[in-house]
Amino acid sequence: MQVIGPYRLLSLISTGKATQIWEVIRDSTGQRYALKKLQESNAGRTDAALLKNEYQVLRKLEHPNVIRVFDFGTHRETPYMVLELFRVPSMKQLVRQGLETYEDRLERMVREAVGAVAYLAEQGLVHQDIKPDNFLIGPEGEVKLIDFALARPRAGALERLLPRKRNIQGTPSYIAPEQLRNRPVDLPADVYSLGCTLYELVAGRTPFTGASVNELLNRHLKQSPPNPQTACRRLEPEFARLIQQMLAKDPQKRPTMAEVQRRLETIPKLLRPAPSGA
Repeated sequence: MQVIGPYRLLSLISTGKATQIWEVIRDSTGQRYALKKLQESNAGRTDAALLKNEYQVLRKLEHPNVIRVFDFGTHRETPYMVLELFRVPSMKQLVRQGLETYEDRLERMVREAVGAVAYLAEQGLVHQDIKPDNFLIGPEGEVKLIDFALARPRAGALERLLPRKRNIQGTPSYIAPEQLRNRPVDLPADVYSLGCTLYELVAGRTPFTGASVNELLNRHLKQSPPNPQTACRRLEPEFARLIQQMLAKDPQKRPTMAEVQRRLETIPKLLRPAPSGA
């Protein structure tokens, strides 16, 4: 029986490059949680700092579509974080199964994913890694946004005037053009990444692809945003336009998250009914 602090490990949920997530139980209360810990063999200062940053960000947030955090500690000099247990597939896993398997949940998935990112924008936070892998989806379409390791406050006025060179952070298929140009990271970067995510959710593929990472990144910089209706003809035109606008190369031309949320409310249905006999 392996124990970390007051938590007993029950089963491994997932393994990443530097972390593992376990389902655990606190025997004193019988409550179950998800425990995220660094893999001891791969633990480094940067990974430990990212885990601590994730905890510091999450402890200040409270929203039904953002994963909750409960505890942070160290076990044998290896840090760990205790989170709300929400053991369900990611949006990415659902996308791989095809739209027909989650069509009945699509409305709720989209609106709650947008709600989560809009809440971060209200708090002045940039997630920096919005993608289908980081949305957990419950059986009724309920959403939890996870993985806040890269989250940080939006760029301040001084940083926008005097930007400093940073390491490019994010995932290539969802990264905003301004991040690639090493410009200050601000709220529109998450709008772009969410646009890529919503495109993939309805189209089954990312808006930009390439034979290499460099080719993919170049398309983020230069290729016009594709119309998701081309891949999903049942998509309501207004929703398709909204996704395209979220993918604008110029961050000033993208809608804000508040605008995205408001415009979604004016679209009664995101998908048209399937043709009879289909």
